[in-house]
Amino acid sequence: MEYSAFYINHQFLVEPATHLVTEMNSAQKTRLEPRLMKLLCLLAERAETVIQREYLIQEIWGDYGGGDEGLTQAISFLRKTLNDTDKKMIATIPKQGYILHAT
Repeated sequence: MEYSAFYINHQFLVEPATHLVTEMNSAQKTRLEPRLMKLLCLLAERAETVIQREYLIQEIWGDYGGGDEGLTQAISFLRKTLNDTDKKMIATIPKQGYILHAT
């Protein structure tokens, strides 16, 4: 699925076609690997909705054995990219999944 460019909280410009996330205040650009960009797009597509870990692992990693650990690391990297040090933008819902609190 192709995603169009979008903003997160009017603070980050996400450009899936080029795998770039630009922080608007500083113009700092971060290039995401394809799996991380797909994860960010899936979270943004369903903002304010809990997305199950199993769904994310299957959609992004398929049958790859390291998907669970990969998802945990990917969420951590996205939080750093989005300056989400307090883990409020990408919240963990214990024993369920993740939710992106964003517009």
